Amino acid sequence: MGKIKKLINLGTTSQQTGNQHRMVMLTNLAGLIGGFSYIGFAINYAFINLPVFLPIIIYNTFFGIMLFITLFFNAKKRYVFASFWANLMAGFPVFFVLWFFMGKEVGNHYLFVVFAILPLVTIYNRSKRCMIFFSASNILFLLLMLNRIPPNSLSAFIPANMILILYYFSLILSLALMIVLFLLYTLLIDRYEKDLLEKSNNLQILYDEVSRLAREDSLTGAFNRRKMDELIQAETTRSDRYKTSFSMIIFDLDDFKEVNDRYGHDVGDGVLKQLIEVVRSDLRSVDAVGRWGGEEFVILLPGIKIHQAIYVAQRVKTIIDKTEFSGGIHITASFGVAQRMTGESFENFYRRLDQALYQAKSNGKNQVCY
Repeated sequence: MGKIKKLINLGTTSQQTGNQHRMVMLTNLAGLIGGFSYIGFAINYAFINLPVFLPIIIYNTFFGIMLFITLFFNAKKRYVFASFWANLMAGFPVFFVLWFFMGKEVGNHYLFVVFAILPLVTIYNRSKRCMIFFSASNILFLLLMLNRIPPNSLSAFIPANMILILYYFSLILSLALMIVLFLLYTLLIDRYEKDLLEKSNNLQILYDEVSRLAREDSLTGAFNRRKMDELIQAETTRSDRYKTSFSMIIFDLDDFKEVNDRYGHDVGDGVLKQLIEVVRSDLRSVDAVGRWGGEEFVILLPGIKIHQAIYVAQRVKTIIDKTEFSGGIHITASFGVAQRMTGESFENFYRRLDQALYQAKSNGKNQVCY
């Protein structure tokens, strides 16, 4: 019993979902049932009459061995191959039996009981077309068998009335199995698709969150320095290609350490969040605001010349001056403004921008320099 459990669990891993785990086990179970059934029938015919039933024995042995290969693929965690191989072995006998055995052997419809199980493994790959194909094949086979008069090739070994009883009993059993399988198909497909949809949604949420964290400052919601570097590089390339201008504003909050010391860092963090909202409300959608470090922020202004950038900086400074932040706090900021020259390196451009900010700080703070 323990060995059978090991065979059924071949290829299962702890990383698989419940449905994936069940699909691997079903593939193994189908391979075991099909393989042992074919081999069993081959041995049975060998005992009845080896010379007469030699083609049937070879046929059953061949497909029995082929079905055991599904276990090998699952053991190697090659699930797609296992599913494909099991379905190939399940579907091919339908047509092979009709062509080779029809009219020769009363018991050929027992094969339906064996390979009707195998289309289940297609659920692992969500191959609905494959399931429909094999299910339709099984139904066709069943209908043909229902309209076929049982031959008497085994009448020398089994009473005719027993052959007829066994024949219709196996057909009824096959039909019942087919109905159960269709119900199981529906249940497992629904569960699998729900699991897949839930995982897809969770992955999308996780991806969106990771993407947001990769480009935004976690505290203020402004772009982080890495994202600003990317935007500045892209704007520099565009500016050089099309001979256009762009400007930048850098501003630093004046004496913000006093706010943190007096009101606490939680209040200070709230002020920074509100600050970004206030600044963004006065900018264009194409402008970008980023946290450069600490209480220092930059604004990228595509297509803007120096005199326009100075006007934007003055406007932002005025808004900050007039805003009453959480807790009745008032703050000011010093601004540096610069326009990038065509072909100018970022290092030189940023040096001029930083010098303008330094001048604003040196001249008494809360002002705009360029």
